[in-house]
Amino acid sequence: MQWNFNYRHPVTKNLISMTLDSYPEVSLAQARKKTVEARELLAQGIDPKAQRNELQEAKRAETEHTFENVATAWLELKKDSVTPAYAEDI
Repeated sequence: MQWNFNYRHPVTKNLISMTLDSYPEVSLAQARKKTVEARELLAQGIDPKAQRNELQEAKRAETEHTFENVATAWLELKKDSVTPAYAEDI
């Protein structure tokens, strides 16, 4: 079961259903709080679903280019060009 928030887009007036979260993980009180926050954004003319997606994308972008991720991608790219003797040391 999921908590949903149905609203009309501030510009296009299309009906949008935004999932807030799943029931066992989020209580009714928490879902109501998220609904109030989404209504406040709508009052300002901001689409809450679009803003949530932008925040998630920004968070993903922060962690996407860490040293570990870049090094792993580089090693995956170069694994075929490394000589077998050197690859055993890795």
